[in-house]
Amino acid sequence: MQKARYFIPRTRTRVDWYELYYLEKPGYILVFRDEDVKKHRYLVRVRKVEAEVFLDCPCLGAINHGHCQHEDHSRKYFNFNKTRNPRRFDLKTQEEYLTNYLQNHLKDMQRKGARPC
Repeated sequence: MQKARYFIPRTRTRVDWYELYYLEKPGYILVFRDEDVKKHRYLVRVRKVEAEVFLDCPCLGAINHGHCQHEDHSRKYFNFNKTRNPRRFDLKTQEEYLTNYLQNHLKDMQRKGARPC
């Protein structure tokens, strides 16, 4: 699991914080926003084809323009060729929690008939 945090200044007084978690085994990036701490905002799918890495984000920027800030920051902060195994107990617990969260979310989407990202 790899983690990154970045911010985007919207106005003088408003700043949006984003936290990204890259889960290597399932192949997804969870994007959380500062006001939505308990529910992910976007689910970016990571597809590896030979030496290339493709990111699929369901946000409007990616749909309308072909790229978005989530994909750009993910490429900037994460090394997709390396798998990191957390050694500390709290990081292992966090990775297990996020992996279970992701699996339950994907099962719910399948049950509802929605196509997973």
